[in-house]
Amino acid sequence: MARNQITTVDIGTNSVKIMQLGLTQSGLLVLNLGTKAYPRSSAVERVSDEVIIDTLTQLIKEKGFKTNYVAISIPRHLVTVKVLSGLPSTASDEDIDKMVPIQVEPELPFTIEESIYSIYNLQRNHDGMSLEVVAAKSTMIDRYVDIAEKAGMSLKFIIPSAFATYGIIFDQFRDNLANKSIAVADIGAGGTDIGIIQHGRLAFSRSFNYGGNNLTQLFEKGSGLSYEDAELLKIHDASLLSGAEESQTLSWAETLAIQVTQSIRAFTGKETGGIDVLWLCGGCCSIPGLGDYLSNKLGIEVSTLEQFQNVETHLMKEEEPLPYRRLTVNLGLAVIALAGIERASTVNVNMVPPEILERVKKIQRRIMIIGSSILAALVLIGAGWLLINWQNSRSELYKDVDAKLKKLEKDVVTIQAKDSLEKSILMDKVMVPYVTPLEILREMHEKLPNRERIAFTSFQLDKNGKLTVSIEAVSHADVGETVQILSDMKIANENNLFSDVKNSAVSKITKDNKPILQVQIICTLNKEAIQQSEKNEKDNKS
Repeated sequence: MARNQITTVDIGTNSVKIMQLGLTQSGLLVLNLGTKAYPRSSAVERVSDEVIIDTLTQLIKEKGFKTNYVAISIPRHLVTVKVLSGLPSTASDEDIDKMVPIQVEPELPFTIEESIYSIYNLQRNHDGMSLEVVAAKSTMIDRYVDIAEKAGMSLKFIIPSAFATYGIIFDQFRDNLANKSIAVADIGAGGTDIGIIQHGRLAFSRSFNYGGNNLTQLFEKGSGLSYEDAELLKIHDASLLSGAEESQTLSWAETLAIQVTQSIRAFTGKETGGIDVLWLCGGCCSIPGLGDYLSNKLGIEVSTLEQFQNVETHLMKEEEPLPYRRLTVNLGLAVIALAGIERASTVNVNMVPPEILERVKKIQRRIMIIGSSILAALVLIGAGWLLINWQNSRSELYKDVDAKLKKLEKDVVTIQAKDSLEKSILMDKVMVPYVTPLEILREMHEKLPNRERIAFTSFQLDKNGKLTVSIEAVSHADVGETVQILSDMKIANENNLFSDVKNSAVSKITKDNKPILQVQIICTLNKEAIQQSEKNEKDNKS
């Protein structure tokens, strides 16, 4: 499952490439992809910003790209990279912000006030601190910001193209980079980026304005072809394989080899020494035989980047694998923008102007506040709606019950039951024991054994004079003694109070870790203890 998504934009010389990607634990997930060429009449024609904006807008609409979180690349030749070392290791972030402009300005081709810069690869050790700075003229940055805004994109990252290429290579091949010096040539239409990775770190990068369009120009001039025909000839027929090569492609490849050699010499001080291998990527790296030709010219191993192992896709399965070696900039933009600290920390840069980033933060905060307010309002509305519905349902239920009760009151069966109940209550009043239950209970408490041995748990006397007593006793002897006491109890005229005194089966329980006997004793009040009906009727009337 992908977490975090971003749309990456690579504005090339001949076309724009857009990818929508998500980040997974193992790598990247491609969610959407599209490429669209500019309308042009020759390889040397300069495409205006208006054409770039129109092309971007059309491609976004055609492919349905999300534009609320976008990273864009700028060409390597527009930026200046400087290394600052020997800085005090105790310097705080505030100190660094003050030192960097002073240290880097003398080496920039423009003033620090005219620049946008980003600090990266900060290293501290006991000898001091080092860091790198990438800077560009603010007008160049403003141009790309303007293009993005007019194309309807919310720009969050601006990253140099060479940094992006390194980002995806490090993410994919980090285990193969240790103790090696690897040169990477990203051969585009309008130029080529050279990066040298030493011991896993981007140690050097350079860009030169020589790429695939120069070969198209040679076909246009040498064969008198239109731009479209020259492009088709380059794509389908350009070859450096032995026996298939022709003069225009050979001439182009020779100049390319010279430029690559000069770039490597700028870093190593040698022609090609100190470089273990040259990796090729970009749109023009697939010309048949180019790798072998450059290998022979440079005297080093040359190979084309094949399919990446840690890039998955949710796109419909193509007949051929997606040419990721042509999309290294888009992929690298996603790595740095989504996981720069974790996966590409040494080139974790962002050249979006600070005021734009602050504006974006304010908008995000405003959106969060508005969203929270709307959510709170919805919760309150929902709670109120539920309360009203509950009250209405209760009211309807009460009305329904009341209606049923009123209906029952008029029912013949209910009327008869009511009359029967009234008569039963009247009889209860007539048949009142002459000896009250309270008097009987008090008498029993006085006669029965100690409460620690006998305890009453229930006492019930019905209208017919039947008495049911439940007791808890410590022993069978106590139960027997209770039965005997009840049998011997007398009323005022010395007659027995109870008759037919007997106990039910005895059951045993444990209470407070002590064995207890439970038993019911049933007996009947003698007739002499019950008031005569005539006397009761007279008393009730009075």
